[in-house]
Amino acid sequence: MDEPGPRGAPWGCILAGGALLLVFTGLICSGFGWLFGTRMMPEEPIQTVSSFDPGDDFVVLTVKELYPDPYGYGVTLELQAPDGRILPMIIGTAEADAITRELDGLVMPRPMTHDLLQRVIEGLDAELTAVTIRKLEDQAFHAALYVERADGTLVQIDSRSSDAVALALRAAAPIYGDEDVLEDAGVR
Repeated sequence: MDEPGPRGAPWGCILAGGALLLVFTGLICSGFGWLFGTRMMPEEPIQTVSSFDPGDDFVVLTVKELYPDPYGYGVTLELQAPDGRILPMIIGTAEADAITRELDGLVMPRPMTHDLLQRVIEGLDAELTAVTIRKLEDQAFHAALYVERADGTLVQIDSRSSDAVALALRAAAPIYGDEDVLEDAGVR
């Protein structure tokens, strides 16, 4: 009489489940933009622009406060306009740490990501001249970095807002918020 084989893990099911988990994670990380017809990344993430003049469309923002999100989604970053309006946004803990380190004047023994990017900009004889929180789309804030190259040309680079703020603090560059964004998402 044949003895049944050892009972083990059904590897086919485990591998298939792992593949489904990877696909599901990819969908979540991509923001389901393909499903709703939105693009998380602009078609041209780097554009040469003639100039940047904030004018009346933008308001200067400063970092007011960082605190853990009460719902556990990360950290709440509050940016404040001169008139008292607050622009709250949920950011990741890594970006919150980068912002906090710069606000507290902590220097790491080796450059962290935002420090490295600032060094690259400086190493290319360029300068971060401004950062804008330029739009709110599908509950995601979109920012832009304005970098002036050594030859005087200005480029606008798409960025996540939290990275833009962390970099602006390192470069002592102004942070601007679009008035429409403040109207839609700002609080008094």
